[in-house]
Formats: sequence, C-alpha cells, structure tokens
Amino acid sequence: MHRTWKTALTTLAAAGLLLGGAATAASAGSPDGTSSEHELSASESAAVPAGTLPGSPPCKATLGNLLATYKHGKWAKLEIYWDNAHKTNCAYLRHGPKVPDGQHETYVLLFTCKTSTKGKPCKAIKYDPPRYDYDGGPYTTYAGKVSVKAAGKCIFARGAVKAGGEWRRIDSLGRKGLKDPKGNHCG
Repeated sequence: MHRTWKTALTTLAAAGLLLGGAATAASAGSPDGTSSEHELSASESAAVPAGTLPGSPPCKATLGNLLATYKHGKWAKLEIYWDNAHKTNCAYLRHGPKVPDGQHETYVLLFTCKTSTKGKPCKAIKYDPPRYDYDGGPYTTYAGKVSVKAAGKCIFARGAVKAGGEWRRIDSLGRKGLKDPKGNHCG
C-alpha cells in the first residue's frame, strides 16, 4: 500500500516536526512526545515499499556500509549506514531480544542537519525527502529502511519500540529518551 502525502504529512505533524524541530518533552503515550490520542492507527502508519517515504534516495544497507550501532539495552538497536556510491545515509531500528514476539509500535526517523559540525544542535534542512525520512507502525522485528542525502552535512536519527509498557528510544548519539537533536556522522 502506498502512503499518500496527506498521510505522510499527518505522520510528520504527529512527530512534531513540521513546525521547526523535534519534540523535546517526553510523554508515556507516544514515540514523539505527543499525547496518546494523537497516535496513528495501523492504517495511517503503514509502511510504503522499501520502508521509505516517496522521493527518498536509494541507499545500500550492507555490513560493509555500517557506520554505527546504538543500543537501548536489550530492547532496541539503531543501525546507521553510509552508502558512498549514492552519497546517502540510511537507518533501521531493530527490536532487541527483550521485545516479546508479536507486533509492537516501532519507528525510525532520519534527517540531514543544516550543520556540518558534530555535536552542534541539529535543525533539519527540510522535512521532505531526500533530506528527511520516517517509517513507523506496528512491526514484528524492525522499522526502516529510511534514507537521506547527507554528503558534507551531519545527520540525526532516532528510533523507538513500545515494549514492556513504555517507549524504548535511542538516538544517533547513543542517548536514550527524547533529547534535542545534535549532529553526528558528519561529512
């Protein structure tokens, strides 16, 4: 099923990203800090083919392209890749061994920062492909692949899985929870 732009914009709005930045206040109800009544239904958050928004660039996620892995204990693993041939970064959020079998709300987002300095605050260049990508929904093993054009810039990624009654979040600096985006994997 193809995601429509209306659904994609709904997803972005729910992620708190259309108005200039990622959410910074956590909520027990959703991955992005919004209240639980703003959570998307399974039909609204269904993945598009390849797990990326329409217009997202190609990216090879192979072992040789793996840049970094960030873990939230045994709950979740965020994988960041660099595909030199396409000058793109891509990411997955994989469920860890503590996540029970079955479907769990899971998401991964990735965007290109305006900055090219590691550790500096990261504001997205824009919230559309090829500089932003998001995948989320009720998944059994992972969310993604998401990909962005990022040559010469930093990226920021965050992923989460709702398991054990709470959101298990991890970002591309290895931080748990909802933290202000900061650039990493610059170049």
